[in-house]
Amino acid sequence: MPGGYDALRFYLHAPTAETTAPAWVYLLTYPLGLLPWPWGWAILTTVSVYLAGLRLSSVFPASGGGKWWWVAVFGAPLVWNIWLGQIEVFPVAGLLLSGLVWKRRLHPLWLGLAWLGLLTKPQVGAGLLLIISAWVWQEQGKKAIFWAGLSAMGVILLTLALWPGWLFRWVAAVRALQPGWWNAALWPYGLAALPLAFLPLAMPPERRLRMVGAATLLSSPYFALYHCLTLTTLADTPLALAFSWLPVILGATLGGEWMKWGWLLPVSMLIMDVLGIIKERRLRRA
Repeated sequence: MPGGYDALRFYLHAPTAETTAPAWVYLLTYPLGLLPWPWGWAILTTVSVYLAGLRLSSVFPASGGGKWWWVAVFGAPLVWNIWLGQIEVFPVAGLLLSGLVWKRRLHPLWLGLAWLGLLTKPQVGAGLLLIISAWVWQEQGKKAIFWAGLSAMGVILLTLALWPGWLFRWVAAVRALQPGWWNAALWPYGLAALPLAFLPLAMPPERRLRMVGAATLLSSPYFALYHCLTLTTLADTPLALAFSWLPVILGATLGGEWMKWGWLLPVSMLIMDVLGIIKERRLRRA
């Protein structure tokens, strides 16, 4: 069995008092637990890889039309995600669905499911949820947000019917969570990244999303390198692959806890985008 099997089993049963994931996750993962080994793990892994590549190859044409799909698939966040049996597939799916709604390829009802996917990992998804929802509101009106809220509330009510009281248990478990050796956060210094992400400048939507995703991670009190998978699915350069492995290489070289170097990935991607903005503005002035 891979190293992630023990971690994966955490998501293959009904939510308990120790659950640190919201119950809507278990609507999809719990049925996988009914399958014999290794089918549940294999299905989750296959879907994770497929959606990571698909996210990077669709919705935002300026991101390269799919030619950088391998950056997310072979990056350190997805490799670690598979090894640990983690569920970063949920915010990745949320980003994909929200983009499709924004492009009017899906009904706004799907935006509510996208919200839940992104909120599964708020340390990367919260900022993305806000910016895309603002775009949808601006272009499709309040009615679209109403439909999104309706579908999200419907799913939450379903989980409460299946597992009464899960919300209070989940909040208690999250409040008791003590970030450990894997924590890569720069809190509170990472809050300085937020003004950069919301610079009042015109830019391609995938760049704005990438900067917001990076700033959200850096502003979080805790995150691990595998939480950066959603960010790498917004990459537009092969350098992002090198950036994703940089924490591993540095940590191993310096003999430290390499997981704590995970902040290098969002910092590197944010710096690249800021430099890109500066370069483009200089070219326009020339």
